[in-house]
Parts: sequence; structure tokens; C-alpha cells
Amino acid sequence: MDKAVPFSWPDITLVDETKKDTVFIGIAIPLTHNIQVTTAEKQSKYKDLAFETNQQWQLNKIIVIPMVLSAMGSSLTSLIKALPPSIYS
Repeated sequence: MDKAVPFSWPDITLVDETKKDTVFIGIAIPLTHNIQVTTAEKQSKYKDLAFETNQQWQLNKIIVIPMVLSAMGSSLTSLIKALPPSIYS
């Protein structure tokens, strides 16, 4: 029986059907002093969803990437480094 997961899907979901890998990207733009808390919340928010999705889709791997940009500005360098090469190449 499926487990009810009380969260909606991440903002971006990337699927590599040949390798059966999935990347969940959750986007947030908090104030500067809330960046670490927001990053941890995004990671834990999609933990159960990643597990259930993995069971249903029979995937090899699910990666959860919290894309947390400061309201004062930030670069996307950390996001690009976190993505598996097969997703963006």
C-alpha cells in the first residue's frame, strides 16, 4: 500500500529515463539570515517523497537539491556543481 506524503512536488523535477535517475530541485529565496534553516527544511521536506517516488518508479537514484538563493543575491554555481553531469550535458 502506498504511503500518503503530505508534500507537493518540488519546483523542478529532472528525470534521466535511461539511467533511471531523478533530481528534485526545491527553490527558495529567504532572507540572508535564514539560508541555512531553509536549506535544511528543503532537504527534509522531500526526504519521504524521494523514498516513495523511488519505490513507485523503481529508480536507481534520487538526488534532492535545495536551491536556496539569498534575497540579497547569489550565484547558481553551487547548483551546477550539485547536478549530475548526465542531467545537463
